[in-house]
Amino acid sequence: MLLKKKNIQFRKTEYDGVERCVIWTANPAGGSAYLKMKTGARFPEHTHPGREQILLLEGKLRVGMSTLRPGDFILTEAGEQHDLEAMEDSLLFVCTEKGINIMKKEPLVQQRP
Repeated sequence: MLLKKKNIQFRKTEYDGVERCVIWTANPAGGSAYLKMKTGARFPEHTHPGREQILLLEGKLRVGMSTLRPGDFILTEAGEQHDLEAMEDSLLFVCTEKGINIMKKEPLVQQRP
């Protein structure tokens, strides 16, 4: 599979200031995507049934208690929990083994990256 930069198409998500371009999906609910986040945008607290990899390509991003800058990489192990906040307009590549579980008052909802 080859995805050229000129063919990347972002779609709005249910979270203000967060757009996503799914690259590929795997079962159950894993896969990879580009995320684009506007300054101040947040992706909610979530857990991981499998590992998640994040590579920040542009901007400045807080992942839990860690701050990422372009070229920084973080690996989240299964069971870990964090949120994301864009401290600057940001572009990141994210890959999950088994998707994520958004933390809400109602039952957890499994989402693709």
